[in-house]
Amino acid sequence: MAETAIATAEDRKKVSKIMKGIDRLSEPKQENRRRRDRVELQATLQVTLLINAALPQIRIMTRDLSIAGMGFLSRRPFQLGELVAIHLKVDGFRGKLILSRTIFCQYSRAGMHQVGVEFVAALPCKEGKEDEARIPPAWLTKAREEEAE
Repeated sequence: MAETAIATAEDRKKVSKIMKGIDRLSEPKQENRRRRDRVELQATLQVTLLINAALPQIRIMTRDLSIAGMGFLSRRPFQLGELVAIHLKVDGFRGKLILSRTIFCQYSRAGMHQVGVEFVAALPCKEGKEDEARIPPAWLTKAREEEAE
């Protein structure tokens, strides 16, 4: 999958701050996460669906990115609370595998859905091996337990 180019130096600084912030997902949540700095980011990424034993991947088109989450477009609707793993790869930055929870999904048009996710946990990918990132077993267990509730 091709990496995503960032248009301006200002956007590159914002993305850098966001990518560093994602590494701190294990820290306690702060209030007003929705109001975090966002950067418009249009990229085609892979999402792994965790509730299916086959772990199918689908493509999404990102809209925006923040330390707390991401907005994207998808042909597939997502259930609120559904956990997925996003393979985040942005040009010039080390890739990340991010466990994310769906907090918003609405039909847009032309078979597309607007989706919002909040980031739950993240792992750095090995340099140049972003497409080979393995889903931690604990993430699979968490997704299946939450889906069964």
